[in-house]
Amino acid sequence: MDKIGLILEGGGMRGIYTAGVLDFFIDKNIEVDLVVGVSAGGCHAASYLSKQYKRAFRTNIDYLHDKEYLSFRNLIKTGSIFGMDLMFNKIPNELYPYDY
Repeated sequence: MDKIGLILEGGGMRGIYTAGVLDFFIDKNIEVDLVVGVSAGGCHAASYLSKQYKRAFRTNIDYLHDKEYLSFRNLIKTGSIFGMDLMFNKIPNELYPYDY
């Protein structure tokens, strides 16, 4: 039997399209054998693999105007324009928890 792989690109907010496609996959119970994601694609892959419909979309859109999520203040304070603690700790563990 052939196996199906899914490769998800990065690209920040361009990943919203990817989030929509993955929500379609979840809605239609489309599963693949292997998922590889880069940057935003990796984040969206985790929501897809945990079958959390709309999670990838919401975690991007809901925090878009939050200075802790994305700001030049972060760049000056931490060297990254993104708030890594919010993105990789608070959101997945407290605000929009992954279904591990």
